[in-house]
Amino acid sequence: MKVYSICFTKNGFKILEKLSKIINGDDLLDADNLLNANNLPNASNLSNADNLLNTNNLSNASNLPNANNLPNKNQLKINTTSKFYLSKRIYDDLILDEALQRPMNSDFRRANLREFTQEAWQEADAIIYIGATGIALRSIAKYIDKKDKDPAVVVIDEKGRYVIPLLSGHIGGANDLSLYLSEKLGSQAVITTATDINEKLAIDSWARDKDYKVHDTGKIAQVTAAILEDREVLLFAGETDSRELLKRGNISCFSLKDLDCQDIIEENQIYPERLADYIQKISTKIKESGLPAVVISPYDLGSLEDKVLHLIPKAFCVGVGARKDVEPSKMEDLYLSTLKKHCISPSAVISINSIDIKKEEKAILQLEHHLTKMRWTAKKNAYSYMNFFSADELKDAENLTRHKFEPSGFVKSITGVDNVCERAAVKGAALYKEEAGQGPGGDIQVLVRKTKGDSVTIAIARI
Repeated sequence: MKVYSICFTKNGFKILEKLSKIINGDDLLDADNLLNANNLPNASNLSNADNLLNTNNLSNASNLPNANNLPNKNQLKINTTSKFYLSKRIYDDLILDEALQRPMNSDFRRANLREFTQEAWQEADAIIYIGATGIALRSIAKYIDKKDKDPAVVVIDEKGRYVIPLLSGHIGGANDLSLYLSEKLGSQAVITTATDINEKLAIDSWARDKDYKVHDTGKIAQVTAAILEDREVLLFAGETDSRELLKRGNISCFSLKDLDCQDIIEENQIYPERLADYIQKISTKIKESGLPAVVISPYDLGSLEDKVLHLIPKAFCVGVGARKDVEPSKMEDLYLSTLKKHCISPSAVISINSIDIKKEEKAILQLEHHLTKMRWTAKKNAYSYMNFFSADELKDAENLTRHKFEPSGFVKSITGVDNVCERAAVKGAALYKEEAGQGPGGDIQVLVRKTKGDSVTIAIARI
């Protein structure tokens, strides 16, 4: 998780210092490093207890997430490319202020608030403003786009009393980040999202933690409204997800078997006609019930996408090969046409994989922009999107699958291995399973065998 932070108030400088220690992984263990409880508002400091927040109006412990469930720094995976800024005026004031009595932290940069926001919006997974919420809100207003594209935005007041998730609380992770920071700072996280304060399932947060892509974020609202009102929601998913979500609300689960559908994959082959039958039966069920529905599937659902909240799990790794300096359009055309032919959602692709001698090949590198990358995931390790293996590493793919690779003497004479795309797909799947903590590769399926285009090849493995 790449975090960009800026302080635009002189009194907030100490909060920025504490924040840099937290984000850089320094534990704040002693009382001097934690915000003192005396800094929190008390009744004597409130001008009118009836008009201001008091302890009775704040969420009580039973309504807040349990401390054991709070995200920790290992779960958040905050990385070392995070940046810390002071607004130009504050930076200059502090440099001249004798009261500082120590050198400015070399990690702190000087920036105009507008320029900072523009850069952070493009580069960061989360943005933290230290100062007034109104100033932060005006700074980000013109950049706000969509739930699945916006970074998490968090505001901390200059005394560090409150940590406020301002934008992208669920998918972007602002709520989890706020809870984490408030625990470290001894502050109050101000969580306002309805599902959280009512202790209900937030389907978009759940999807993010599972690393499932939300196909259309506009469909989240109708499902969330039903969950909040304890109305029934239909779920079409596999056994593991169904078992997990059954405990979280009034959810009716349907598997392929429940709908009298055949497995979409059988004997290492995808059957589009079986997927079509599954989609038709889901559509009928929704039409008959009139209920909101969630479908968890790595496949393209066609016209059904307009009727359901489609959550797309990561399921496939793509292996590719290409002739030197081949036109990028040839690789892209084969990639997209192969996914379409086999009804695979592009968002279900985990990684692009090839041999290391092709790591500078433009036709392969440009495929990266087709991959769906989560800004961050709270409970899963980050994984590799573009992987390039040595010939020896690709030879090892034989130990990870029962698939018999299609050999090519010509390919072996150039690369040192008889098949690049199929082997690379298998190695990519094994690497993902390892990075995701799922253990060694095991028997990885090659669902799409070596497919040739014009000077390019592709294969697809299932994790």
